[in-house]
Amino acid sequence: MKLKPFGRILICVVTAVAAMAVTHSCFDDSDLRNSIDDLNNRVQALEDFQKKVQSDINSLQELIQKIQSKVTVDRVETNTDGSYTIYFSDNTEVTIRNGKDGKDGQDGLTPPTIIVMLGEDDVYYWGYQYPDGSKELILDETGKPIPVTGTAPQVRINSENGNWEISTDGGKTWTDTGMPSAGEGDSMFADVTEDEDYIYITLQGEEEPLIIPKSKEVVFEFTDAPEVSEFVPGERKEFSFRMSGAEDYVISKPDGWRASIEDGMFVITAPAAENTYAEREGSVSVILIASNGQSFHAEQKVAVCAFSLSSIDLWKNTATVSAYYNFAEDGMSLYYRVKGASEWIAAEKDGNAFVMAPAWDKAKNDAGLDIYSLKEGTGVFAGKTYEFEFRTGSSEVTAASEFTTAVGDTIPNGNMSGWSEKMVSTKNVPYPNAAGQSFWDSGNNSMISTLCQQDPDNPGVAMLSANFMFIAFTPGNMYTGDFAMATITGTASFGKVYDWTARPKALKVDYKATVGT
Repeated sequence: MKLKPFGRILICVVTAVAAMAVTHSCFDDSDLRNSIDDLNNRVQALEDFQKKVQSDINSLQELIQKIQSKVTVDRVETNTDGSYTIYFSDNTEVTIRNGKDGKDGQDGLTPPTIIVMLGEDDVYYWGYQYPDGSKELILDETGKPIPVTGTAPQVRINSENGNWEISTDGGKTWTDTGMPSAGEGDSMFADVTEDEDYIYITLQGEEEPLIIPKSKEVVFEFTDAPEVSEFVPGERKEFSFRMSGAEDYVISKPDGWRASIEDGMFVITAPAAENTYAEREGSVSVILIASNGQSFHAEQKVAVCAFSLSSIDLWKNTATVSAYYNFAEDGMSLYYRVKGASEWIAAEKDGNAFVMAPAWDKAKNDAGLDIYSLKEGTGVFAGKTYEFEFRTGSSEVTAASEFTTAVGDTIPNGNMSGWSEKMVSTKNVPYPNAAGQSFWDSGNNSMISTLCQQDPDNPGVAMLSANFMFIAFTPGNMYTGDFAMATITGTASFGKVYDWTARPKALKVDYKATVGT
């Protein structure tokens, strides 16, 4: 290792001092020791400052990377040593030194003026500012400017002349900047300030600060929309949404669609089927812009369907599929079946719709009367899953889907398993309803004879009997409705209002009778 000139002088001086100490032990060497200590302190200070300068460069690189990656500042904290720690929205932090580092007798160190320069392509590059104020880009070994997001320059102090040197290839080669390391010992960062919207970081010798937006609570979300919202052609839908922190917003949409905010709702309208140039799917996007330029992006995926299940009527036992575009053309058919069944049933075409409807077979009974029975597999009924598929004239399947019908309606106490008691006049009598229900009733359960009750030997069976009451033969009965007793007379109200939506396929009644005295 080549020593500096003052290093060789120091060796000579120390050798001479050692010789003098042998011949004259009373020699006062305190000045020499102080000089050596001062020299060691300055060498250590140079090494420490070189490390701080390199740390500043690395911090500057991190700051530029944050600016170009569009992250924002959550908060800034001032540390006890005068430095600043900046906390970013991506859960990272950067600490920078601020102002002069010359204190406690350590003045006399100046960093090389490494700067960042914004190119015409809006990319920051490493640059250098000369003592006369002129600036130029730092180039790599191929002569190209170095992006700040790439390799950061390395710096060191030349041990021969005390000048700063820069390396752009990871320390393989070094270039003399011509700038001595003597001076006031400034940090690369001159000042850090902030206002409501931004953080401003000013570099030494620069008038224009680096500007980083603060994090704002900018929010937009659709609160009740599925991942993909499907529309039929021309359909208009309204969505609830939550939006905050925005000074302005921009809405974009697929071609042929309409989207707007109206009366507190986000309204999206699909293109009409006749608009053949419209996009069939895409995303409706909302870009929020805060007062500091910070933006937030949200989107809702949308698609217009080529067909849709437009109605299910379990009272009529029908389901209707509306078809659009090529699915509504002549030559297209729709077939359906109960999921897993072997036979497919052809739906009836009605304009641009296909109707799954029951079909009936006509026959004569033994009395010569017309009777009708449901053709197996036709129509739709409660509590089942149905598959359907579109086929072309060549029987090629072009699309398929399925749906499940509602479970249907349950007749209250239809299986006669739940009975309770009802007060009639002064006596509790059997009541063919579960507690709290009133669908069924019986008119001839009285204080004299009970003619309608649950069979004690066969739970779930209504047992009707007949008897003479006063002077009349009275049969037991049961019906839907209500019976009200008043002294020895009563009023029967037949029938019940119901809101059922599914028609039963059949009514099955099991009964047995015992005829006797």
